[in-house]
Amino acid sequence: MVRSLILLLILAGVSAMRAEMAPATTVVVANGKAPAGIELAKTFMRYRGIPDQNLIVLDLSTEEAITWSQYSDTLLNPLRSKLLAAGLLTGQLAADKDVRGRQDYLPTAAPKLSWIVLMHGVPLKIQPSGIKVLGGGKPGIRGDQACVDSELALLATVNLDPEGAKPNPWFQQRTLTPADEAEIIRTARLDGPTPADVLRSMQGAWRAEAQGPARSCLCRRRRPLSRRRYLV
Repeated sequence: MVRSLILLLILAGVSAMRAEMAPATTVVVANGKAPAGIELAKTFMRYRGIPDQNLIVLDLSTEEAITWSQYSDTLLNPLRSKLLAAGLLTGQLAADKDVRGRQDYLPTAAPKLSWIVLMHGVPLKIQPSGIKVLGGGKPGIRGDQACVDSELALLATVNLDPEGAKPNPWFQQRTLTPADEAEIIRTARLDGPTPADVLRSMQGAWRAEAQGPARSCLCRRRRPLSRRRYLV
């Protein structure tokens, strides 16, 4: 899968986020067709103490952009099913599907799931479906193209209309109301142009986390490059 820029590393090394992340209720999603992403997931999980059973491997496309049908059939529906079986979601997943292939879902209790971490190899984008909305859709909104990460952040609630934006209650907030916390699952991605880039970034972040804030210092050159002395 081609990566044109690094989409780094929301969970790799931030100390404050490490304190907030509960390993038992964090799941890591990897693409079964991207073995390097699975190995990165295992490395990340070992470092963060996330249980092995919280690794969810799904057979996904290796393309960055997928259709709504691919998203629903290979990612959203099976992921919800596995989370329900693990007790991290509580609700009813029906056999009936909407026009985009999403199985009807009705939550019956607040989710225990706290974080979803997507690994290198998981698709990034959902292509517009071309579905025509009765009444012309929302003013100023054209198409239902979407971000995989943002859509998965809403998997604990009923299927919403993908056209248009939904305000993010986590923006500039450390805590949420119980209603908002039950609706939005914090979702992150460990990604980069290559698996080696992702691993280096994780390891660098973890080293910085272990060492604490870097100490700044000024070093005097023994042999100045000119008549003046330089501090670097």
